[in-house]
Amino acid sequence: MKKMLISLSLLITIFSINMDTRAAINTALINGNWNSPFTWSSGIPSCGDTIIIPPNTIVKITANVDLDIPGDPLCLAVQINIYGSLRFDNGRKLKLAKGACINVEMGGSVSPSAKGGGGSESIYFGDTREWLAADGNLVGPTSVGCQVLLPVELVNFDIKQLRNKIWELNWTVASEVNVLYYSISYSDDGLVWNELKNIPIQSNDAVMKDYNEQIELNPKESTFYIRLLNHDFDGNSKILSVKSLQSDNQNVNFKVFPNPQIQGQDISIYFENENNSETIDIKIWNSTGKCIYQNTLINSESVIIIPTITFEKGTYFIQQTVANSSKMNKCILL
Repeated sequence: MKKMLISLSLLITIFSINMDTRAAINTALINGNWNSPFTWSSGIPSCGDTIIIPPNTIVKITANVDLDIPGDPLCLAVQINIYGSLRFDNGRKLKLAKGACINVEMGGSVSPSAKGGGGSESIYFGDTREWLAADGNLVGPTSVGCQVLLPVELVNFDIKQLRNKIWELNWTVASEVNVLYYSISYSDDGLVWNELKNIPIQSNDAVMKDYNEQIELNPKESTFYIRLLNHDFDGNSKILSVKSLQSDNQNVNFKVFPNPQIQGQDISIYFENENNSETIDIKIWNSTGKCIYQNTLINSESVIIIPTITFEKGTYFIQQTVANSSKMNKCILL
């Protein structure tokens, strides 16, 4: 029994060592062949490694390399960063798992054999050939593979008011991966959000789908915000889109566009001078109540462009004063 326990312990230790060595940062130390352990800092590259070919270093593929073992959960996709040169010998092939990534950095290259071979040197990701010798040299900066499949690829998100308190939301996705459900949230100020509705997904795949939902909402403010989030099986969530809306039940005489806006880009404020006053006073306040912008427009002006390069991300309140009558609007910088 004691002998059996020792043997089991030894097997666990060996397995642990193998697990640790299967994923390493493996750097080419000298000019040499891929399949030579003396070329690399951690032996011949294996599944899950981050493989680095430094500047002024040449690694040659003189025999077929297969780092794709379908169905093996331990054979993780590799990442290859090439600052020097990866060269193929006559007709040799490099096969990597789906999700692998080859980054050819500035000064780096991937090149076919000078011996001919019918131009059959190839790089595969799974069963898909991504590079063939006939394509010519790969010169950095460029990449092969490195495709990131987004959990949700949002095509569009539209909202319209159907009638009093009833709003219709439509969105289209090109793919859904590891997604559990969507949620719709509402905010008066872009800071505090209230969840309105959860929507289950149609299916987890890369097929385009349309969603149509209706919500009942009576906004307290003239300008309010609706956002769409996706939630995954791991308990994480991501904001897909935020829309700024104007309620038809409110009398708003100036608009901010785009809203929300990306920090550093310009926002446009459009005015309607209902009182035909000679001037329109404009002030912008940040969320702490500090006035960070002030201007006065003449009656003939209907729009003002404001750069946001000096603004921090957050919510801003825009005040319009005409003939001692003031109205407020909001803008979010993302």
